[in-house]
Amino acid sequence: MQSMMIPRKVFDEIESLVKQFIWGSSEYKKKMSLVGWDSICQPKCCGGLGFQKLRDQNILFLLKLGFNIVSDKEALWVRVIKAKYRMNGILLESIR
Repeated sequence: MQSMMIPRKVFDEIESLVKQFIWGSSEYKKKMSLVGWDSICQPKCCGGLGFQKLRDQNILFLLKLGFNIVSDKEALWVRVIKAKYRMNGILLESIR
C-alpha cells in the first residue's frame, strides 16, 4: 500500500470488512449502522473515531514517497529507483 496504487475495488472490499467488524455484523447477520462512515473517519477532536479512509491513506503514502525521491537525491534507494527507471535529469521530464 505504501509503494503502489491499490485498485478501488480492493479498497471497497477492505472497508466493507472493517465496517462489518465495527458494527458487529457478519455475512449471515446484518446490523444497521448507526453512524455514517464519513462521521467515523473524522478526527477524534471533531467527534469521530480517527479512522482514515484507505484510499486517502494510499494517496498520502505515494505523495510521501514522491517527496522523498525529489528531496533526498543522494539516498541509495533513490539512486537505485532512478537508475532502474532511467530518471536522469529533471524528474518532470523523466515522467513524460
